Amino acid sequence: MKALFFLPIAGIFIFALFIPILIGVFVYYDAPKYNMDRLLWVLISVLVPGFIGLIVYVVMSRTNGSSSFDVYTKSCPACGKKLEKEFSTCPYCGSSLEKHCPSCGNKIEDDWMVCPHCSSKLK
Repeated sequence: MKALFFLPIAGIFIFALFIPILIGVFVYYDAPKYNMDRLLWVLISVLVPGFIGLIVYVVMSRTNGSSSFDVYTKSCPACGKKLEKEFSTCPYCGSSLEKHCPSCGNKIEDDWMVCPHCSSKLK
């Protein structure tokens, strides 16, 4: 008889632990999509009571996409540090962040097949 009394309490206890773990896993894998700090937002979303932390995370991540909060939009291909979007050279390792045409030296994009300035083929 006593075991039946503790069964609902054990279920509530397991449920109370399971929901924050699910929220933490969701935020951990979702935060990098929006260039947000994983561990900070996991702690906020799990530890702030009443799902308020999760609501704040969802609102901030969905409005953070291209707003002024997001200064760091690219990372250096050589050292991996986060950089501001207007940087053309990495201040940490000195590598160039822009590609240039080998024929004319003008700036080109990664996916271009032909230089629009001199019409030379690109690799």
